[in-house]
Amino acid sequence: MKNSPWSKDFKTPTINKYMKHIAASIALFLTTSVAQPVFSQQQTIQKEKVVLTEVIDSAELKKEVVTSFSKDIIEKYGEKQGLELIVKYMIEEINSIREENDLEPLKEDIVLSQVAQNYAKYLADNKHYSHYDLQWRDHRDRLKQAWYTWSPIWENVSPAVTLSQAMRSWMQSRWHRENMLDPDATKVGIWCDFMEINNRGIQSGRWVLLTGK
Repeated sequence: MKNSPWSKDFKTPTINKYMKHIAASIALFLTTSVAQPVFSQQQTIQKEKVVLTEVIDSAELKKEVVTSFSKDIIEKYGEKQGLELIVKYMIEEINSIREENDLEPLKEDIVLSQVAQNYAKYLADNKHYSHYDLQWRDHRDRLKQAWYTWSPIWENVSPAVTLSQAMRSWMQSRWHRENMLDPDATKVGIWCDFMEINNRGIQSGRWVLLTGK
């Protein structure tokens, strides 16, 4: 009854006790007969999503996600799936470079990803770009707030609008490249957000990458 689409709108008539019984019988019939097709439809949708993920996870999709405007990817595939694809392929790109340098791959860490997400959104919302927020707190302070204090963590930020642009800017910078290729690093957290930099709709990205162990 609670999950039935009828539960919010259907009200039992209150004409008399006989009508109440009739109305209750009708309500029982409707909720039991309608709920099953709704459940079956949800199962079908979930199955279609699984198939869709298997189909689109391809070399063509990876090329699209890596080279296209990341904001367009988010709009095309939806915020949740779009960002998941961006993070997935960014980690793959980093681990590919680490493999070329005989380094162990990084694995996504939930806490690092959440801290990266919060700071990327903060930078976009405040039209800010720095390792320090407006109160001069850096990534170590943000990690302490998330109770992540047991190992050194390195941070990369970028104003890129595509995944490939962010990777290229980090690889061309000695310090950013070393953060990604730290031989002691085992974990990674990544996120990106976007903001308009003028009234003509020109976009700027806010990427945050955290690596450590």
